[in-house]
Amino acid sequence: MSKAAESSKASGDENMSLLEDDLLDPEFVALQLESHRRTGVYLEDIIKRSRRKSELLQGYGDVVAHVECLETDLQN
Repeated sequence: MSKAAESSKASGDENMSLLEDDLLDPEFVALQLESHRRTGVYLEDIIKRSRRKSELLQGYGDVVAHVECLETDLQN
C-alpha cells in the first residue's frame, strides 16, 4: 500500500471515530442514565439539607431576637 493510501486510510479511521455515536452502545447509555439518576438524588438531598439548615438558622435568629427583647425588658 502506498503512503498516500495509508494516510488516506488513517485519516478515514480518524473520521470514523469522530462520527461514532456513543449513544448506540446500550451499556454506555445505561451508565449515563444511572449517573444522571444518582446526580439527581444527590442534588435533591443537598436541597433538603439546605432547607433544613435555613429553617434552623431562622429559628436561632428568632430565639436571639426574643432573648434580646427579654434582656431589654429586664434592664428597664
